[in-house]
Amino acid sequence: MAEAKNFDPAVLHTSTPSFASDARAIAALKAANPALKAGLIGAKPAVDAEGSVKAAPIVDFAARNEFDFTIKEIADGKDWKTIRGLSFTFTDLPRAEAIARELGKLSVVCGPATPRPMCRAPR
Repeated sequence: MAEAKNFDPAVLHTSTPSFASDARAIAALKAANPALKAGLIGAKPAVDAEGSVKAAPIVDFAARNEFDFTIKEIADGKDWKTIRGLSFTFTDLPRAEAIARELGKLSVVCGPATPRPMCRAPR
């Protein structure tokens, strides 16, 4: 875990059988590096990214479907709201309420996933 301070973001490949242990691994990484952004790729998030992020609140993002370019854009520092194929959470509730009021004008769709709203960039 000492190496966790040297990485950001962390991307873990997961599946349904390994999901719980992968979420625990992210929790351990974030305990060593609280600023770390960590996400999931693999079969489970590919078909249920929103469900994956909701099921493990420690996870910051999940990449849907083909994730290669999605993860590259995250690593390049691109604004998550503009990355196609990415599901993520955020904790700025006033912003979430503003987004909900402006859905027709935005390219990001958010839902009321408590306690952290869920956002999904377009495919």
